Amino acid sequence: ALTRGQESLSIGLETRSEEAGRTAARARPKPVLLRASAEEQGIHDSVLEAISKDSKGACLWNALPLAVDAPAHQGGNG
Repeated sequence: ALTRGQESLSIGLETRSEEAGRTAARARPKPVLLRASAEEQGIHDSVLEAISKDSKGACLWNALPLAVDAPAHQGGNG
């Protein structure tokens, strides 16, 4: 039987888990965007064309909207 005020056996664990998630999110570094070179973009486009051809036009990547341009990373460590 549970004591008064307990809804589950893991009351203390839920709070610690939520707190750990918030701490981990704060400690996570910002992602770095690496822009593809013209050559890499061409190779990528060729792969998508091949997928579209093999799937008879059912390439899901081509159905997605294009990403908004963002500034390219200039190199370095951050």
